[in-house]
Amino acid sequence: MGMTMPGWYDIAHLGQDMDFEEAQRKQDEPGILKSRDYINGLIKEEIDKGIAPSRIIIGGFSQGGAISLFTGITSPHKLGGIFGLSSYLLLATKLKEFSPPGGELPNAKTPFFLAHGYEDPVVKYEFGDMTQKHLKGMGFDVEFHSYRGLAHSADPEEIQDLEDYMEKILPPTSGEEAGL
Repeated sequence: MGMTMPGWYDIAHLGQDMDFEEAQRKQDEPGILKSRDYINGLIKEEIDKGIAPSRIIIGGFSQGGAISLFTGITSPHKLGGIFGLSSYLLLATKLKEFSPPGGELPNAKTPFFLAHGYEDPVVKYEFGDMTQKHLKGMGFDVEFHSYRGLAHSADPEEIQDLEDYMEKILPPTSGEEAGL
């Protein structure tokens, strides 16, 4: 698309004419790594404040979801959950290269929530589907939801599914009431 806007990394092109593999070859690796390191710094700050990593969920929509997926996959911290709405996998062929030392993936058993609309004109449905297949193939715990009629946006059904996922993976602690 070549759009100029603030973001987590530069998107040179992500059009309907691309397939998943071609999109993987045209990614801003330095920008992606810089954003991943920034988010991992925020996670570390929360852990240092006493928040258990198992109670930290990262996620986002579109580009924010993509960087959240990449961060969660390559993070040294075992998180509570990771989600991406209308998102796609970044640097799929290099995930092991950017894994924590020793090649272990602390979040391999962390529940992932992915959701995508069939009619998304910005991030093709195929990208979301290929992302979930790639992650499942690597052994990740992925829940994938598809929505008919949904373009590059969110809708009430998707948000309800996300809320259900969060309530399932992040139960209330003593003294907290259920609900987000």
